[in-house]
Amino acid sequence: MSKDVEVKNGEVIKVYEPNEKEISTLKHSLRILNKVQIKNILELYQIDLPASVKTGKDVNEYLLYQFTNGLLTRELFQQLRKTAFNPELDATDGFYLAFEEDLNVQEEDLIQYTQEWNKEQLNTSYIEILDYSTEKTSFLVKKKIEKFFYDRETELSTTYFDEHQIMVDVYFKKRIVYFQTRNTVKFSSVKTVIRDFIKFILNIGKFALDPPKLNQKLNFKLKEDGWTAESYDNISPNTIKLLDLFLELDNDKSSFSDFECIDITFDHEYSNQKDVKERINSQNYDGGDLLSKEEVKQLILKKRIILNIKFNIYYREIIDAKKERFVYHSILVGIENTKSYFRLYIYNTDATLKGIISQAYEDLKQVFIEHYSEGTLLNEDKIKSLLGL
Repeated sequence: MSKDVEVKNGEVIKVYEPNEKEISTLKHSLRILNKVQIKNILELYQIDLPASVKTGKDVNEYLLYQFTNGLLTRELFQQLRKTAFNPELDATDGFYLAFEEDLNVQEEDLIQYTQEWNKEQLNTSYIEILDYSTEKTSFLVKKKIEKFFYDRETELSTTYFDEHQIMVDVYFKKRIVYFQTRNTVKFSSVKTVIRDFIKFILNIGKFALDPPKLNQKLNFKLKEDGWTAESYDNISPNTIKLLDLFLELDNDKSSFSDFECIDITFDHEYSNQKDVKERINSQNYDGGDLLSKEEVKQLILKKRIILNIKFNIYYREIIDAKKERFVYHSILVGIENTKSYFRLYIYNTDATLKGIISQAYEDLKQVFIEHYSEGTLLNEDKIKSLLGL
């Protein structure tokens, strides 16, 4: 149960009174998480530890005491639990799908739906609610895959089950679903579970999960005669929306800056032919942002669609917001824009930066989801300037 508590400077926060199972779950979570993971989560929720709390054991005991006595928020508990029991070690990758139907479900109803679903799907799939809000709910989704092994000596087959499990975020109001995995096989199998589960909630016959529709056109412009409208039908609405996203990343409002495209793949002008693509990388141009190259601009102006893109960008880590102390990290981001899914990922080979890269991905994901839900272009003038229009 949540309750409001007034803290210093008149600020009111919601703390949570947990039950015994939730206390045990937090204790279990703290044993699984390492010091860096706990530290990153506490910083995310702006929680300062007392000077007397020094060792990892001290931190765990302090958090458990605070939580047991109703002095921590439910959101913090859910974040610790979600991080501890996340089946994917790498949280910097994922697939995105979207739906068109309205989906508004209260927590009590959602709990009932999952219980009914799990009862019906006993031997095939399982869904657990990790945390709930009216904006977004996180699920742990498991799918059992029946497989066979043939023994040549006995000439008989044995049945066994392979289990796929990943974390899935459903954004109800923005109508988008995020599957946290880099494994396309896991994504495909769990996708069917989520699709059928939402169809079960809505109680409808047909329900589709499709790639997010990146579809935005530039506004018409009058020519010099003041009467004739100049259209931009020679540019793919899909590509326009992606360009708008790139420009939205590289502005003062986000935690990112200095966007530089280093690799880009367009569909071919004969796109009905399978596996026919045109790939351009920065090595052909001795480096630099490919989006500033004339050849790339001409492909965009020929209504070509961006299928894959890789770009360098700087992520700003906040050290001390009051003193304006920041550290900038260069990260390499990739996007796959296919007819089956939209994939967004960060390359990371430095284990020491795992926490920072994970937070960068959370910010990147949020920018994409907010941008996708926008009905208008946010950087139209910049797109026209980029393309020389």
